Amino acid sequence: MLSSSWRVGAGLHTADQILVGALLGGLTGFSWYHVCRRWLWSATAPFFPGGKASLSATCMLLLVGAAAVGSVERRFKAWWQLHNQSRANRNADRND
Repeated sequence: MLSSSWRVGAGLHTADQILVGALLGGLTGFSWYHVCRRWLWSATAPFFPGGKASLSATCMLLLVGAAAVGSVERRFKAWWQLHNQSRANRNADRND
């Protein structure tokens, strides 16, 4: 919730985009959980005591994934701003 309000405040998304993203992301996550539950838990059983990934291990995996997505997002934003500035400079040079 905090990151969603930050993204709206920073002008990266509108509230409607956040809502649609949350709904689609939740539906996708729910679907993948149920589709892959048996295979994923079976494949990871040797790595976790008790045969299933613990809640803390699952949360850690989610945090690593979120950090990776945020990193890629920040790099894309920086590239996009540089690209737009470069384009603006070329257009200004043509008009001179």
